[in-house]
Amino acid sequence: MTGVHLNTAEHSDRVCSHCGHVHPPTYTHCPLTGKPVDVGSRLVGHIFANRYRVISLLSEGGMGAVYLAEHVRIGRRVALKRLHPELACNARAVARFQREARAAAATLHDNIIDIFDLGYDEDGTPFLVMEYLRGESLADLLEREMTVEPKRLCFIMGQVLDALEAVHRKQIIHRDLKPDNVFLTARNGIADFIKILDFGVSKIRTAQRDALDLTQTGVMVGTPYYMSPEQAKGHRHLDHRIDIYAVGVMMYEALSGRMPFDGNNYHALLHKITSANPMPLSSVAPNVPPELSAVVHKAISRDREQRFDSATHMFEALLPFGASLEVFERAASSMPISLPSISAPPGFYDAPLDSRVQTRQGVGPRLATLTQGQPGV
Repeated sequence: MTGVHLNTAEHSDRVCSHCGHVHPPTYTHCPLTGKPVDVGSRLVGHIFANRYRVISLLSEGGMGAVYLAEHVRIGRRVALKRLHPELACNARAVARFQREARAAAATLHDNIIDIFDLGYDEDGTPFLVMEYLRGESLADLLEREMTVEPKRLCFIMGQVLDALEAVHRKQIIHRDLKPDNVFLTARNGIADFIKILDFGVSKIRTAQRDALDLTQTGVMVGTPYYMSPEQAKGHRHLDHRIDIYAVGVMMYEALSGRMPFDGNNYHALLHKITSANPMPLSSVAPNVPPELSAVVHKAISRDREQRFDSATHMFEALLPFGASLEVFERAASSMPISLPSISAPPGFYDAPLDSRVQTRQGVGPRLATLTQGQPGV
């Protein structure tokens, strides 16, 4: 593999400590075991597509790494997400990467991460360029504070729901909403301005219902704690109400400091999600108004017909408790945006697909013991 200008003299004959084989110096993960080989930081200083210079490594996941970068001509700092090179020959992984950019850019909503660019590096590895955010995720906040005061939480979730309404109107389902993907930043004097991240496993519903569903039949997609019963059962035909369910789970967690369902292992957790009832929020968080508890329990109803039928209706139910219309008094275009498809070099997809490549991107330490080696996580 060529084109990424690293110090290959130092690393070209480096033996992988996981499998004992020698991998190309640009590989960030062992292709045989999936374990990281700790080379992501070596891209610091590299220039992508003659435009973006890497400043530092921000994070790494199962499918890619995110870097702080700067546009070499205009000096704008951005977040650059690069697919791991060892996955660049997997058409399914590349299509998912492209889908993330298309889905996030489709609404032009203020509360959804902005995507600026999409392309290939010199070695054929796809990358996308996003706005660089300063702040913390809701997961970070919960890790530190354990719970969030009801009024503040409803203000945060009101923005999430407003963004989801715009997404759902574009026939897009996020499918992996969780605290790691709700980012808190400051914007226009609003301290808890949120951005929804990571549309990598989103689903675009079309007339050809499953044409853009890039997951295999029966493979569960999502993070287990926030997974709806229909996802946990592996149902093929999902709708926007799985996102409403995830919002309800996040609210239950943030108000009580505990998950509505837990288990000793992955399968025990899925069993509870599909068959058990959560502890009443009033018993685990008695400070929460009963009417707000009722909103949360409606959102996480096991029967999706009993949930809110739209993100807007759930937002309206949160208005008495802190959700704010003032945040949404801004111009929000609903015009679609057309992004170019990733054009791979000839023969780029000739290699056989490995549909077993899994991802644990964005899964924090709280979920690691439950998601180890599980499909769709």
